[in-house]
Amino acid sequence: MPLPGIVQALFGVAIWLYVVARFYQRVRSSPPMLPSDLYAFSRRLSRVVYAWLYALMFVRLTIGILRAAPDRPMQISFDDFQGYLASGVLAIVTIHALSAACRHFVMNAAGAPGGTIQPNGQLR
Repeated sequence: MPLPGIVQALFGVAIWLYVVARFYQRVRSSPPMLPSDLYAFSRRLSRVVYAWLYALMFVRLTIGILRAAPDRPMQISFDDFQGYLASGVLAIVTIHALSAACRHFVMNAAGAPGGTIQPNGQLR
């Protein structure tokens, strides 16, 4: 098996690229997102990240259980979990940062008439 640090780094890069690609795809699609749509999109994307982390933890624990012999205690390294958790936290922080940036650009768009979007994301 390759070094655990490499696997953690690959997982972190993959989940981060997934988040950025989904945001890019959604921002470039039409119609443009309103702040209320952005909120729902970021919640769905956060749920996907959490589901990936839970699935990964379940698989890692299952592999640890299956590798353990019936007469030996199970050896699980929690350092692996910390690396994966850090990758997930980075992805969630990226989601919040991209949401804030999108919200800022929607609220301060040069072509938007003043007062058309309320702070809660609804149209006036």
